[in-house]
Amino acid sequence: MTDKNDYQITNIPLKNILPSGTNPRTIFDEAETRELADSIKLKGIMVPIVVRPAAGLEGKPDGKFFWLIDGERRFVAAGIAKQLFAPCIVRDDVTDAEAF
Repeated sequence: MTDKNDYQITNIPLKNILPSGTNPRTIFDEAETRELADSIKLKGIMVPIVVRPAAGLEGKPDGKFFWLIDGERRFVAAGIAKQLFAPCIVRDDVTDAEAF
């Protein structure tokens, strides 16, 4: 039996991760984000991004899509660092209200 808090880390293409638009943090310091991108280039993403399946978008040609729950700054920095994939924890047990 798997513990409810025992989640697997899955590498997901960045192009399949969608920002939710509900992140309470709306301003990201550009210098800090660039510094994080430089770190990601050297070491990769050290802390997984948390996502949930994006219902209704599964049939798109690029595969399955996910809404970003936690880690938008890492997500943005990974894009700047030209990463193709991000380590993610997929949470399919999170409601819209919980994700907000």
